[in-house]
Amino acid sequence: MLAEREIRRDEENQRKERLKKEKEELPSLVSQCVDFARMNNLKRLTLSDVDTFVMEKDLDLMHETKRAIYAMANVKLKSGK
Repeated sequence: MLAEREIRRDEENQRKERLKKEKEELPSLVSQCVDFARMNNLKRLTLSDVDTFVMEKDLDLMHETKRAIYAMANVKLKSGK
């Protein structure tokens, strides 16, 4: 039981570290995704569009990061920046 708890704790720590690293890369990824949307004449992104962007860039991102890209890129597209 102790070993199992330690394994879960290690997995959670690794997840947090990965999320922190991806959060640092987020502004760049959002900018690239906005460029992707504009190149494809998209005025608004869907989650499928973000998945396509991630696959084209061959990225391995967590679900939370994809959702953040989706939300932030749509805000930028809406504001025209």
